[in-house]
Amino acid sequence: MNTNTNANRTNILECNNYESVKELIYTHLGISISEKDQEEFFHKLKPVMSAYNCKTLDELFQLLLEDPNNEILGEIANKITTNYSYFNRETNHFDFLRSKVLPELVAELRKKSTFKLSIWSAACSTGEEPYTLGILLREFLGAYYDNWIVSVLGTDISSKVLKEAKNAIYPLERVEGMPADLFLKYFDRVDPQTVKVKDEYKKDVGFRVLNLKHNGYQFREGFNAVFCRNVFIYFDEKMIDHVAMNVHRCLDKGGYFFIGVSETLGKRNTNYFEFIAPGIYRKK
Repeated sequence: MNTNTNANRTNILECNNYESVKELIYTHLGISISEKDQEEFFHKLKPVMSAYNCKTLDELFQLLLEDPNNEILGEIANKITTNYSYFNRETNHFDFLRSKVLPELVAELRKKSTFKLSIWSAACSTGEEPYTLGILLREFLGAYYDNWIVSVLGTDISSKVLKEAKNAIYPLERVEGMPADLFLKYFDRVDPQTVKVKDEYKKDVGFRVLNLKHNGYQFREGFNAVFCRNVFIYFDEKMIDHVAMNVHRCLDKGGYFFIGVSETLGKRNTNYFEFIAPGIYRKK
């Protein structure tokens, strides 16, 4: 065990471009890597290095330099962040959306004869969150669902995880948070340990590649709510401000911004967002 640890440390310290790799990742992903995390960082990158036949970080660095916007960047982001997700995660946010946001929003939109609802799930990984939101909207609107134009967009930097999201096939354990009646209604069994979202319920959930580090997120219309949860833990204050300001522009007036319950937007962003509850903000 000690031998492997020492070998990892040696590989990192002897990598001529280690600091440059970190800088490149921050520049293109906005993800900060602290000195205390360098061994874990190296360990997490091993599968990526292996997949691209890189024996050292120097070789990986050269690949990134050649084309920093290719899929390898998404794979690095996928490895150095925690992508484990499941349906109905952090239920208090979904409960708030169902009990507070949607009743007020739907009533307001009906008065305007505007029957469109749109929610963005940023850094959605393999799609559990956007599908949860899609199910929630269907259940809330009930028999009136077909009278509305409903869209849920899931984005991630990795096209690899988005491919899994589009397939909508999941281990049974990831769906255990769903109530039994919703499980039976929205999922089919693939085998005893695997399920899939029924095809007819996938059509209003879309996916596209988006890097949160980029400027000016491009969308045709604004969103009623944006979910970007458990992402800011990887960002420094500057990057949090960057994402918050871009999300602010993407939200409709009075729209809600959901982040992780242990995350905050920071003092600067209180000029643009009203704090509602842990992990819940509203556009001013």
